[in-house]
Amino acid sequence: MTVDSGIDRLLKDVLALQDEDGRGAELTEERVRHVLLGRDTFTADERSLLATSPLARLTYAEIAEDLRLEREAFEQGWHEEAVQQSPSKGRAGDGTAVATRVIALRRLQVAASFIALAIAIGYVLSRLGPYSLHVESQSVDAELSDKATSTIGATGIFDKAINTAGEKGAYHTAFCPPLPGALANAYLQGYKCTPSKGTLENIDRVLRNPTSIGFVQLDVYADEAIKRADEFKKLTMIRSDIACEGLWMVTKNPELKNYGHIQAFSQRINFILPVRESGSAPTFDFLQENDPDGLGRVPEDHKRYVADATEVLNETAASTNGAVGFFVQFADPGNANIKLIADKGLKVIPVVTKEILDKKLNGQHIYQLQTFTLKSGGIFAKTTEATAACTPVAIITGAPEAFRSDRDMVDDQRGLIQAIRNIPAERLLPKENPIVADVIRFPKTLADQAVIEMVAMVEKTRQMSEKALQ
Repeated sequence: MTVDSGIDRLLKDVLALQDEDGRGAELTEERVRHVLLGRDTFTADERSLLATSPLARLTYAEIAEDLRLEREAFEQGWHEEAVQQSPSKGRAGDGTAVATRVIALRRLQVAASFIALAIAIGYVLSRLGPYSLHVESQSVDAELSDKATSTIGATGIFDKAINTAGEKGAYHTAFCPPLPGALANAYLQGYKCTPSKGTLENIDRVLRNPTSIGFVQLDVYADEAIKRADEFKKLTMIRSDIACEGLWMVTKNPELKNYGHIQAFSQRINFILPVRESGSAPTFDFLQENDPDGLGRVPEDHKRYVADATEVLNETAASTNGAVGFFVQFADPGNANIKLIADKGLKVIPVVTKEILDKKLNGQHIYQLQTFTLKSGGIFAKTTEATAACTPVAIITGAPEAFRSDRDMVDDQRGLIQAIRNIPAERLLPKENPIVADVIRFPKTLADQAVIEMVAMVEKTRQMSEKALQ
C-alpha cells in the first residue's frame, strides 16, 4: 500500500475542491514551454486562465519543473564530462554527483510545496470576488515573470528595451532607430530596439519592466487605460508626436461611398481583419465600442481574421460579396501594403463620425483626419492620395511612482522621461528614409471646415440609407 506524503495529500485535496470547466486545457504544454524559454509572453487571456484555472496552473508548474530538471541534468552532464577529462578528480566528482542528486530531490520537495500552496491561495482568492481575482491575476503574472527568469536565466525582455512591433514594421525600422542614439547623447546608454507583437505586448512588457520603453497606438492604449485603470497608474505616456498611423478601411464595392453606408449596412457586411494579436483588431474593437449604432452592430460571425494586412488587401480585392477590409498601418509610400491599396483599385473609406473624432485621452484627440500618399507619381503618372482617419503613435514607460520605495530609481525614471521629452522632434525622424521623414514632418491634416462637411455627409448618408432599408 502506497501512503501519500503530506504534500501530495494537500495537492490532491486542493485540486478536488477547485472548479475546473475544462478551459485550462487551452493552455498547452508546448505554449507554456515556449513562453518560459523566453520566446514569447503570455497573452491577457492566458494570464486570466492561469488566474482562474487549476488545470492551467498545474500545466505551468509541471513545465517549469521539467525545464528546471533539464537545466540541472545539463549542468550535471557538463560537470561529469569535466571529471572524466580529469581522472585524478574522480572521487570529488562522485561526491559532487551525490550532492547534486540530494539537492535536486530537496528542490523537488520545495517546488511541490510551493505549487500546492500557490494553488490553495488561488482557490481561496477565487472565492472572494472580482477584486481578489484581479489581485490574483497580478500575482500569477509576477510569478510567471520570476519563474521564467529563474528557469532560463533571462526572458529576453530587458530593462532597457525599446519595445517596437514586427521587425519589418515602421515602429522597428523607422520610428525606433533614432531613439537609442538620442538617449545616449543624454547619457542614457544601453537602450535597444526590441521586436514584439505590438501595442498590447509593449504595454505588458513595460508594466513588468518599468524602465523599458514602448511604442503604442494611441487608440489601443486609450482603450486599455479605460479597462485597466489601476494598472495604468504605473505607466506614463512620454510623448505622442512621433507619427500618425492610418486606419485603412477598404473595399471594391462601388455602392459603399462613405462611412455612412458602412454604418447603415454594418449588420450585412463581411469584414476581413488581421489576426487578433495585431494592433488592427483592438482598434476595430475600440471603434465598435464607440460607434454602437453603426460599426458596433457587426455580428461576430461577419468578422474574419487572416494572417496579415497583405492578406486583408488581397482577399478584399478578390471578394465577390462586397467585403470590407480593415487594418492599421503607417502610410509609408514605399511600403508594399500601402502601394497595394492603389494597385488593387481599392476604395479607402475614412472612418468618420463626430463621436469618434471627439474621443480624447488626457486632452489629446485619439483620431484625426489626414490625406496620405498611397503611390508616388512621376512624369507619366499622377500621385495617388487618399484621406483616412489616423491615430498618433505614442511612447510610454513606467511611471516614477512605480519605484516609490527607491528614491534613486524614482529620480532616474524622471530623468529618462524628461530626456525623451526634450529630444527635438527633428532628431527622431528616420535619417535613412527621407520620404518617411517628410510624411511625418509635413502631415496633410484636413482643415476644420472640411472635417465638419465630411462628418455631415456621413451622417446624412447613414440616415438616408437606413430609411431605404425600412
